[in-house]
Amino acid sequence: MTEQPYSPFLEAEPGGRAEAVPPAVSFLAAETPFAQIAAMQPETAAESETQTVTLPTPLAIEAELWEAEDPSPVADERAAVPPFNFLKRVPMPVPLLSRTQSAARRTNNQQWHPAVSGVDPEQIRRQLSQYVNLTVVAVAIHFYNKDHPTDPVELGTPPVDAVFVEAVHQFQAKCYLEPDQVDGLAGESTLDSLGFITRRGLRKVNRVNSRALARLKAAAQQAEEAARLIRETTGGDYTGWFDHIVNPTFLGRPFNRGIHVELARRLRVAERWLLGLPAYQGMTPVELGRAFNLDTPTDREHDPTHKGHRPDGTSVDPDSNSMHTFGLGLDIRKQTNPHVSEKSLRSPFTCALQNAAALLGRTPLDGTAAASFDRLGTHPSLTTSQIHGSLARRNSDLLDYLALRDRLEGIRRTLAQRWAAEDWAAAFEPAERQAGETAGIEAAAARWLGLIKTDYAKLRSGRWEPTDGFLNLSADLVVALRDKACLCWGAVDFGAEESGDIMHFDARVGGLGDILARDGRHRVRAGHPCLAS
Repeated sequence: MTEQPYSPFLEAEPGGRAEAVPPAVSFLAAETPFAQIAAMQPETAAESETQTVTLPTPLAIEAELWEAEDPSPVADERAAVPPFNFLKRVPMPVPLLSRTQSAARRTNNQQWHPAVSGVDPEQIRRQLSQYVNLTVVAVAIHFYNKDHPTDPVELGTPPVDAVFVEAVHQFQAKCYLEPDQVDGLAGESTLDSLGFITRRGLRKVNRVNSRALARLKAAAQQAEEAARLIRETTGGDYTGWFDHIVNPTFLGRPFNRGIHVELARRLRVAERWLLGLPAYQGMTPVELGRAFNLDTPTDREHDPTHKGHRPDGTSVDPDSNSMHTFGLGLDIRKQTNPHVSEKSLRSPFTCALQNAAALLGRTPLDGTAAASFDRLGTHPSLTTSQIHGSLARRNSDLLDYLALRDRLEGIRRTLAQRWAAEDWAAAFEPAERQAGETAGIEAAAARWLGLIKTDYAKLRSGRWEPTDGFLNLSADLVVALRDKACLCWGAVDFGAEESGDIMHFDARVGGLGDILARDGRHRVRAGHPCLAS
């Protein structure tokens, strides 16, 4: 038996903690072929020929486990998915592609790269090593072929071989919640997620919005600062703005029509900050998406894809002054984080929140919901986390209020508590109070039952179900986007008439976005954490 090379990996984890069975090794044994890899003997020459693959030694495997190859110099690291640590590079979360699937994907990838995309496949392979352990992939294919001797995966020739295809497949499984995105094809969104922004082909989302292009031209001609910022963002003038629309994954989801690379870079700032928090440290995009409940919509039919750019030819207001038309806006889970200040919801929503506060004994709204939310956003001493907490309490009150729409007895109990506390002012009308406790509560309960039913009926607009609530974004995510990525949050940064667009974030805070917003109604004012007071 040939003696194995000494490997400190089998004795200690990084940092020098020597243990009989290091936790990292236990993890790898459970999640990958590592147990077989670490124990295996070098292949004989004959067996290596039969398998058409030369297996590395455990020492070589260890080197790649700890440190990935340097990232590709042609990838935009500011727009790419943040690199994974070694514990996330090693696991293979989905089964290997079959012989037929692997061969078909290999053919597609060979045809695309570099002939169509203009991206050197060697660079794609190098960038994939930031997220997937290529050695583990090769060994997994080796053992798969041993288990399927009559139908083995054809290895092919690097750079676009079976290892390349499977590395793409496993990268996608770590980055995309949608199963149909996990296909082994290094297509448009996958290349964008890897950071290959500047390329020749596979670029279907870079569609122009004519109105937004005219606004970019006007801004560049009127202000040298705008022209400079456009050059810094795109490397050229305003005419090339829409050549930089991309469609990467963010929190496990791509965008319906892409976003501008400037926004993508800001989203990566938010993502990196989240990954630095103990609760999310080391997570993949799929794991982050699940942590923020982006993988499981409610029992109603919802489209979980992020909403982004609005080019010409779309039915979603492509002629507006919205930051979406520049590719600088995104909406997250719009069906459960509605725009409650839009025309159809503005008055019913304010009325429902006022009624909820009155019945439940909460602090009443000061004016409309939009004005109240705006005061939160412009308050000089409130943090984004505190603002989120205030909205979350309103959301909870609304849910508690609407839950009583078919519960007369529950309304009676709520009113009895108010009566016992001698808190009559908001929950009871004068005649109900004068009727005495029993008769007054009964009369008030019947009135409130009707009010709640009416409020619920008026709130049911479009695809929003009011009992899902109006705020389903976590505080950590909102802080990351508003404070760290310096994005405008439509919930509280749209002014006293329009605040309440809970789903919406955009890049109008500072820089070019601020210049583009100056001819609109919604320039962000003091109070935003990224603006000097």
